[in-house]
Amino acid sequence: MRKHLFILLLLTTALLTAYAQTPLNRLDSLYFDGDVEAASVYAEKVLNDPNQSASQKKAVSAYLEMRRFLTDTTLSGREKRTGLDACLLLAEEAATSDPVCADAYYARGLNRMFAANLVREFSSLNNITDARDDFIRAYNLDKHHYGSLSELSGIYGYMPEFITFGDRNIAVNLSKQLYVLRGSQRDARQLAALLLRRNWSARKRNSNRSTVTDAYRTAASPFEAAASFEGSGQTVVTENNPDDDRKEAESLCRKHSLTFAEISGETAWSRDF
Repeated sequence: MRKHLFILLLLTTALLTAYAQTPLNRLDSLYFDGDVEAASVYAEKVLNDPNQSASQKKAVSAYLEMRRFLTDTTLSGREKRTGLDACLLLAEEAATSDPVCADAYYARGLNRMFAANLVREFSSLNNITDARDDFIRAYNLDKHHYGSLSELSGIYGYMPEFITFGDRNIAVNLSKQLYVLRGSQRDARQLAALLLRRNWSARKRNSNRSTVTDAYRTAASPFEAAASFEGSGQTVVTENNPDDDRKEAESLCRKHSLTFAEISGETAWSRDF
């Protein structure tokens, strides 16, 4: 009987986790994990669902169009940029017509990120900054918006800290929040890579503990709370109770059967279709 109850609890937890995802987050995850057939079926289901709002459908449509343009190997860089401009207009319509649709901001943020990646010039910093703001809006609207947390942790973790808004400490906190919410191997890989980039010793962690705890307690928004998540007191890795960043990264790797080669460099956080 206890065994059956335990299995039922696991199934219920899995269903609740899946249900918590917004339509675009779920679609994005299916494509990201390589299940193109399931993603196509799910996208069609959302677009034909009368219970989905017009803005939600526009956000999904903008995402699908972005994917089509960026994965088409016959298009030139200029043609892809033109296609992204058209997708941005659709995402803009979704965000302006429904300012509480988290997926609309997420779609617009992704569009701006991909546009910046295509250009790869210093002028693209404006696009990345705008994308960050969109992801923050999406997360403030939905604390379970996994895609926005993932994008934000990557942006803060890999943007230069001295000339932009990059902040490895915020990146680790956001990534820890994501790992607690979802806990996939992909989340573990990203968190381990960010821990290695921050590389705080046990002494540095302890010296910042009270500051980050105060920041968490006084947070005025979900994003501010996530940006100081270590102050929540929730442990991410309990194995051997690691007391510095490197040991925690090593523990995550053991737990999820990852190697250091898999979490080194920007390959641990590479956002592309």
